[in-house]
Amino acid sequence: MNADEARVTELHEQFIVANTHEDTDWLGQHIHSDITWFNLNKSNYFGDAAIITLWKWLYEQRPDKTQDATIVVSERTIKVVGDAAVVAYNMQIDYDFGEQAQFHQGGRGTEVWLRTDGDYKLAHFHCSEHEPGIMGGQ
Repeated sequence: MNADEARVTELHEQFIVANTHEDTDWLGQHIHSDITWFNLNKSNYFGDAAIITLWKWLYEQRPDKTQDATIVVSERTIKVVGDAAVVAYNMQIDYDFGEQAQFHQGGRGTEVWLRTDGDYKLAHFHCSEHEPGIMGGQ
């Protein structure tokens, strides 16, 4: 693994942890201001303010704010080409946002990281349900 792959791996792993408890401080420091975000809740978010607002709201919905969500990543691939990196993976998700939402399912994620001012920032995230075996898929 080269230095860029190692850095993107580190950021991806930090992102997963931040996602388990809606760490908006971490998120705000590591995303592009014009990020596009296609969320597991089936909505799209455009810009850092939109996704940070969502994360703050989701955190407030948690019935037990001391209990982090569980995200288990598998089958992860990381490709770095020049100043861009793509991370793709499957995951098992266990979120509890009280009466607003429950997510206990398989999912898949794609992250696009762009090098900006010497370090990578998340420019796009996509998360959706995963159901293997449809039309010959895995």
